[in-house]
Amino acid sequence: MSDQEKTLGFNNNLKTNGKKLHIQTAFSEQTQKAVSEVFDGGELVDKREYVVSPELTESDLEKEVKQFHNLVLSDLEVLFHISDKVLHSGHALSLIKLATLFYDKGFYGEAMNVLDQALKKNADSAKADFLLGKCAYMIQEYDKAQGHIEKAILKNPDYPDLHLWLARILWKKQLFPDALSEFDRALELNPDYHEAHYYLGLCLLYSKSQAPKDPDLKPPIERLKDAEKHLHKAAQLSDAYDKEMMQSGFEKLDLKDEQETGLEEFEKAYHPVHITDKSVITESEFYLKFMFDGLDKESKPLSHYIRTIQKSVAQYPEYADLRKSLGTAYLLKSWHYFIQAIEEHRKAIEINPDFERASKHLKLLENDSRGFLILLRAILK
Repeated sequence: MSDQEKTLGFNNNLKTNGKKLHIQTAFSEQTQKAVSEVFDGGELVDKREYVVSPELTESDLEKEVKQFHNLVLSDLEVLFHISDKVLHSGHALSLIKLATLFYDKGFYGEAMNVLDQALKKNADSAKADFLLGKCAYMIQEYDKAQGHIEKAILKNPDYPDLHLWLARILWKKQLFPDALSEFDRALELNPDYHEAHYYLGLCLLYSKSQAPKDPDLKPPIERLKDAEKHLHKAAQLSDAYDKEMMQSGFEKLDLKDEQETGLEEFEKAYHPVHITDKSVITESEFYLKFMFDGLDKESKPLSHYIRTIQKSVAQYPEYADLRKSLGTAYLLKSWHYFIQAIEEHRKAIEINPDFERASKHLKLLENDSRGFLILLRAILK
């Protein structure tokens, strides 16, 4: 492969809703991936990966990478385009799905604005408060984050994710005893919650150095032992942790002068797996594009999504979320063919108005289309 192909890439600027975004996509021969990054004011806010077949010709490789780049670009254009429609609709479910998309793509301010509208429509939405709390956490507004997470817990007290996020917020506020209590609560609700074990281990290590004499906490040496136990448990429960980094961290914890470096190793070791963020559209995107931007009529983007998901499934065959997304995409594709079948029957009758069999089939198709549409909307919700 030539030097030009090794540095194959595309760049675009996008001005939308008062924002100036920069999208850059580059292909790596070493990983056989196209990586697209989105920058907002110079800050990286989103990143997607696309596995490219090594069997492509030079010209097809360029087309494939450019198509992926254009897909990311169009996704952003559509997202901001449909946001006005969704806000105007005032539909609480759609508002939360839109906010979820903004959050997943790193647009926390936009997500918070949408969630404020969602809570005006449905003040009892624990999901809206939870998402608002996460957004506030990401922009380091910890008091606001705590308030919304606590509201969500009042509405849904037995959801371990809520207690984990509250624990992380309290940790950031250096309220270590309260944070550890919330970590414990999350693990009471789900003893195999690997992220709770992981963050609890980190919190214990931080508390050891930042609050060594806190009377409400165990002695530092005991916190160190507890931290090791929970970090080991996290690594046992999930493959999301780099084994070499974790092992290096444990080795450094045994050396008094290296414990801070060990903590850094643990922080680098966790690689959350968000497959839907990396390579395929989420259920929220399926729903909003179908409901507000005519994805039910345009099949070309969906065909590319299906190819993308298929490649991701081949790479990660055991990920249930990918299988579900692929099933949803196939269902949308079948809806396209269903609509085309209706149109072809109508054309047949236009050509021959006395075509009784076509007329009967058209009535059956039109009747069944209503049920199909209800099913599709229910699944997308």
